[in-house]
Amino acid sequence: MHFGRGAEAQGSVQHTGSDCHRHVDRLIRSSKELMIVSPYVDQYYADILRRSSGGKKVLLISSSIDWRAAKELGRRRHIFIFAALSILLAMLDISELYVNSLTFANLFATVFLVGVLALFLLRGGGNVQLRKPLKFVHMKLYISESQAIQGSANLTYNGMHRNVEHIEIISDPSVINALRKEFMELWKNSEPI
Repeated sequence: MHFGRGAEAQGSVQHTGSDCHRHVDRLIRSSKELMIVSPYVDQYYADILRRSSGGKKVLLISSSIDWRAAKELGRRRHIFIFAALSILLAMLDISELYVNSLTFANLFATVFLVGVLALFLLRGGGNVQLRKPLKFVHMKLYISESQAIQGSANLTYNGMHRNVEHIEIISDPSVINALRKEFMELWKNSEPI
């Protein structure tokens, strides 16, 4: 369901419909720095945030995040296990090389684990910092360096894809700066999850 975009006024566009994801998903994927306030976040969007977070800073404030979403965002993708196994296998390979008993399987396992570790380090996934406000916050706000979106849509699959929601897409730099300051004030009055 889509009701139209409305009139553009002073650097903003109004949008009402069940397709708010088109705007919010684009903002999530294209930004270098992302600030989000959404009382509810589900696992679907936690996965999108985690996958999109490589190489960018993502700050998320949520009053009632789904436990599966919090787990997804807190996951470091077992980087420490890969690092420990890589170091252990490299040490074994060095000792086996020293006594001339290095096997192809050990060498392959070491190269594989070092490659996976390098992939995680280069990809940088898991750059989402998550906080819970001291009081329940009902506002929904998505801010990048050049755009902000505010309105009624929670960062959930239903909120972005099924419910009829109303959002305002803002491109006025002065309004974006004011929203960033408001976000940072809320960030200071929140606790890590």
